Amino acid sequence: MKKWLLIALASGVLLGASGLGVHQVARAKRASAVVNSSLASHEPTARSVGARNLVRSTVFTDQHLGDDAFVESFRVDRIPADFEPQRALLLSGQHLLNGHADTFASIVAATQGRTTVVALVDSDTEEEQLDAILQQRNLDGDHVLYVGLPHDSQWIRDFGPRIAKRNDGSIVVIDAPYGEQDRANDDVVPTALANCLNLPVVRPPLAVDGGNLLTNGEGLLVTTQRLIAENAFDGHNSGTIAEVLREFYGAKESVILLPLVGEPTGHVDVFATFCDTRTIIVGEYDPKVDPVNAAILDRNAERLARVMTRQGPLQVVRIPMPPRDNECWRSYTNVVYANGALLMPTYSDMDRSVERLVIHTYRELLPDWQVVGIDAEALCAKGGALHCATADLSMIDRLPLCWSAKSFLNECGRLPHSLPWSELCDYHRDDLRRLYGSSSRSPNFDTPRQRGSRTAMPAAR
Repeated sequence: MKKWLLIALASGVLLGASGLGVHQVARAKRASAVVNSSLASHEPTARSVGARNLVRSTVFTDQHLGDDAFVESFRVDRIPADFEPQRALLLSGQHLLNGHADTFASIVAATQGRTTVVALVDSDTEEEQLDAILQQRNLDGDHVLYVGLPHDSQWIRDFGPRIAKRNDGSIVVIDAPYGEQDRANDDVVPTALANCLNLPVVRPPLAVDGGNLLTNGEGLLVTTQRLIAENAFDGHNSGTIAEVLREFYGAKESVILLPLVGEPTGHVDVFATFCDTRTIIVGEYDPKVDPVNAAILDRNAERLARVMTRQGPLQVVRIPMPPRDNECWRSYTNVVYANGALLMPTYSDMDRSVERLVIHTYRELLPDWQVVGIDAEALCAKGGALHCATADLSMIDRLPLCWSAKSFLNECGRLPHSLPWSELCDYHRDDLRRLYGSSSRSPNFDTPRQRGSRTAMPAAR
């Protein structure tokens, strides 16, 4: 059995920007801050999230930040591309368990020996059920870690953490506001994981869904006009958005494309993906099937072909877009890169010759990668595919010991969440102190965790 951990957030302090007052908030939708976890520095503030009480970080809202608040050393230098090496692949075990068991198993199988899979769950029962799914399929799940963290949907690409490197070389987690209604738990996830990773948090004053921001890893960012529309109510336009992307995401050039007409997310990962720093794949509709979106993608491809990278003009490669089925917007660009394995969505009723052509294209562009097809029909029916349902943990040196099953089980054979603090071995106590900070205070493991079913949230992204 793997380790299950309920993550609580620690309070934090702002890095840089001296002389500013601290303002405790449950969530600052227009927050602009860098937060560093430190239980010893501040008392936490708590807010109820679902069935849990999580401690929120101390942040500065934008009204407390002057023009000099973000000095050069605290600006983000770059965010990694999807194809770069990653420490772990993050997904929702809780939501893949319900209706997507085969998808979960296929991802675990495809990533064996390549990366760690971190599955978010909300109970021991979910962990046991996911383990059973792997055992039934004779799959080795030793690279799967289960982390207990309440969340509301499977679309972790949109609400999950984005790792970034600052100009001073340090690593931070970007936690953009997530505005989906009834998904307060999703909005907590990035800062929760950042505290567990002992990384400071950057909170941009812009709602940026992860699925609507692609990068080549060298400062070229690609998004759609949906980003402008979603932030227009807050006074943003293309100019201010470009500035935020430069300051908080390390953008040296931002390209804003047209979204597909009728596609509900408006996200760029539905029709595009970078496979290296100089090459982007863009979908192509048959104009006889969808003339409007065929013209849009042609226009987007032409726009991208005019972009210059460090190596020269951006190379645009076209692949077929599968036809949509009712509300299912299929995509062959909604892929997952996993340290040499490319997980490509496939669809049960598609022309196999078309999918073979797409696979062949990926293999030509990524000759050293293994291309693995994974059925994404069920995910597509709910509004996404493989890229939407995963997030990358890149640029970090190591995962916390508290996420490692062996680090606990090999010591005393019992999981610490089932024990009061007084019964934890020294190894567990030291590990948990590293997680929660250097405070002499201890997490209260004597209080039983709250149980109970969770209200189902809307499936739309």
